[in-house]
Amino acid sequence: MIFYFYGDNTFAIRRQIEMIRQRYQQKTDGGVSLETFDMTERSLTDLLNAIAVQPLLATSRLVIIRELSQNKTARDNIADILQSVPSSTVAVLTDRKVAKRSSYYKALTKLKNAKEFPLLNGARLHQWIRRTVSELGGEIDSAAITQLVDWIGNDQWQLESELIKLVNYDRTVTETAITELVTPNPQQTIFTLIDA
Repeated sequence: MIFYFYGDNTFAIRRQIEMIRQRYQQKTDGGVSLETFDMTERSLTDLLNAIAVQPLLATSRLVIIRELSQNKTARDNIADILQSVPSSTVAVLTDRKVAKRSSYYKALTKLKNAKEFPLLNGARLHQWIRRTVSELGGEIDSAAITQLVDWIGNDQWQLESELIKLVNYDRTVTETAITELVTPNPQQTIFTLIDA
């Protein structure tokens, strides 16, 4: 099975990979071996050799291949890579930036399990913040969400870190708590200043 996840939202991609890993471990009773490749540092030969390896002590393998599009040789041989994935291997390919007119992109987005992960903005970002605070056992109102987004932006990695800190401080996240505990992202402050 092959998954292809692409887009600027590295937070959502990482979460999706973690869900696949957990489900796959449950399905195989923990009998999975995991290998991660960053194709900015590895060669096509390394990748093909790793994919071809049959699991020894596990029932299957999970191979995560990051930034495949950054390796020109791999990008040019995407059909060979896709065909070389054995049935005992689950391959998860991820790219942050990909040329959407390329044959590489077209080949991968035809896959059944291809999905784009754009950065969250507007209402979708606000819903994510509200849901995250709820999962952490807290609550937050719309004004506090707006202030947090104004201060941090849409960086979900930083937002999650700040939300954990805020909910640990007080289960009800308020604008006052945000003012006291959150350091505004300088880039966001500049955008707010320009808008003003």
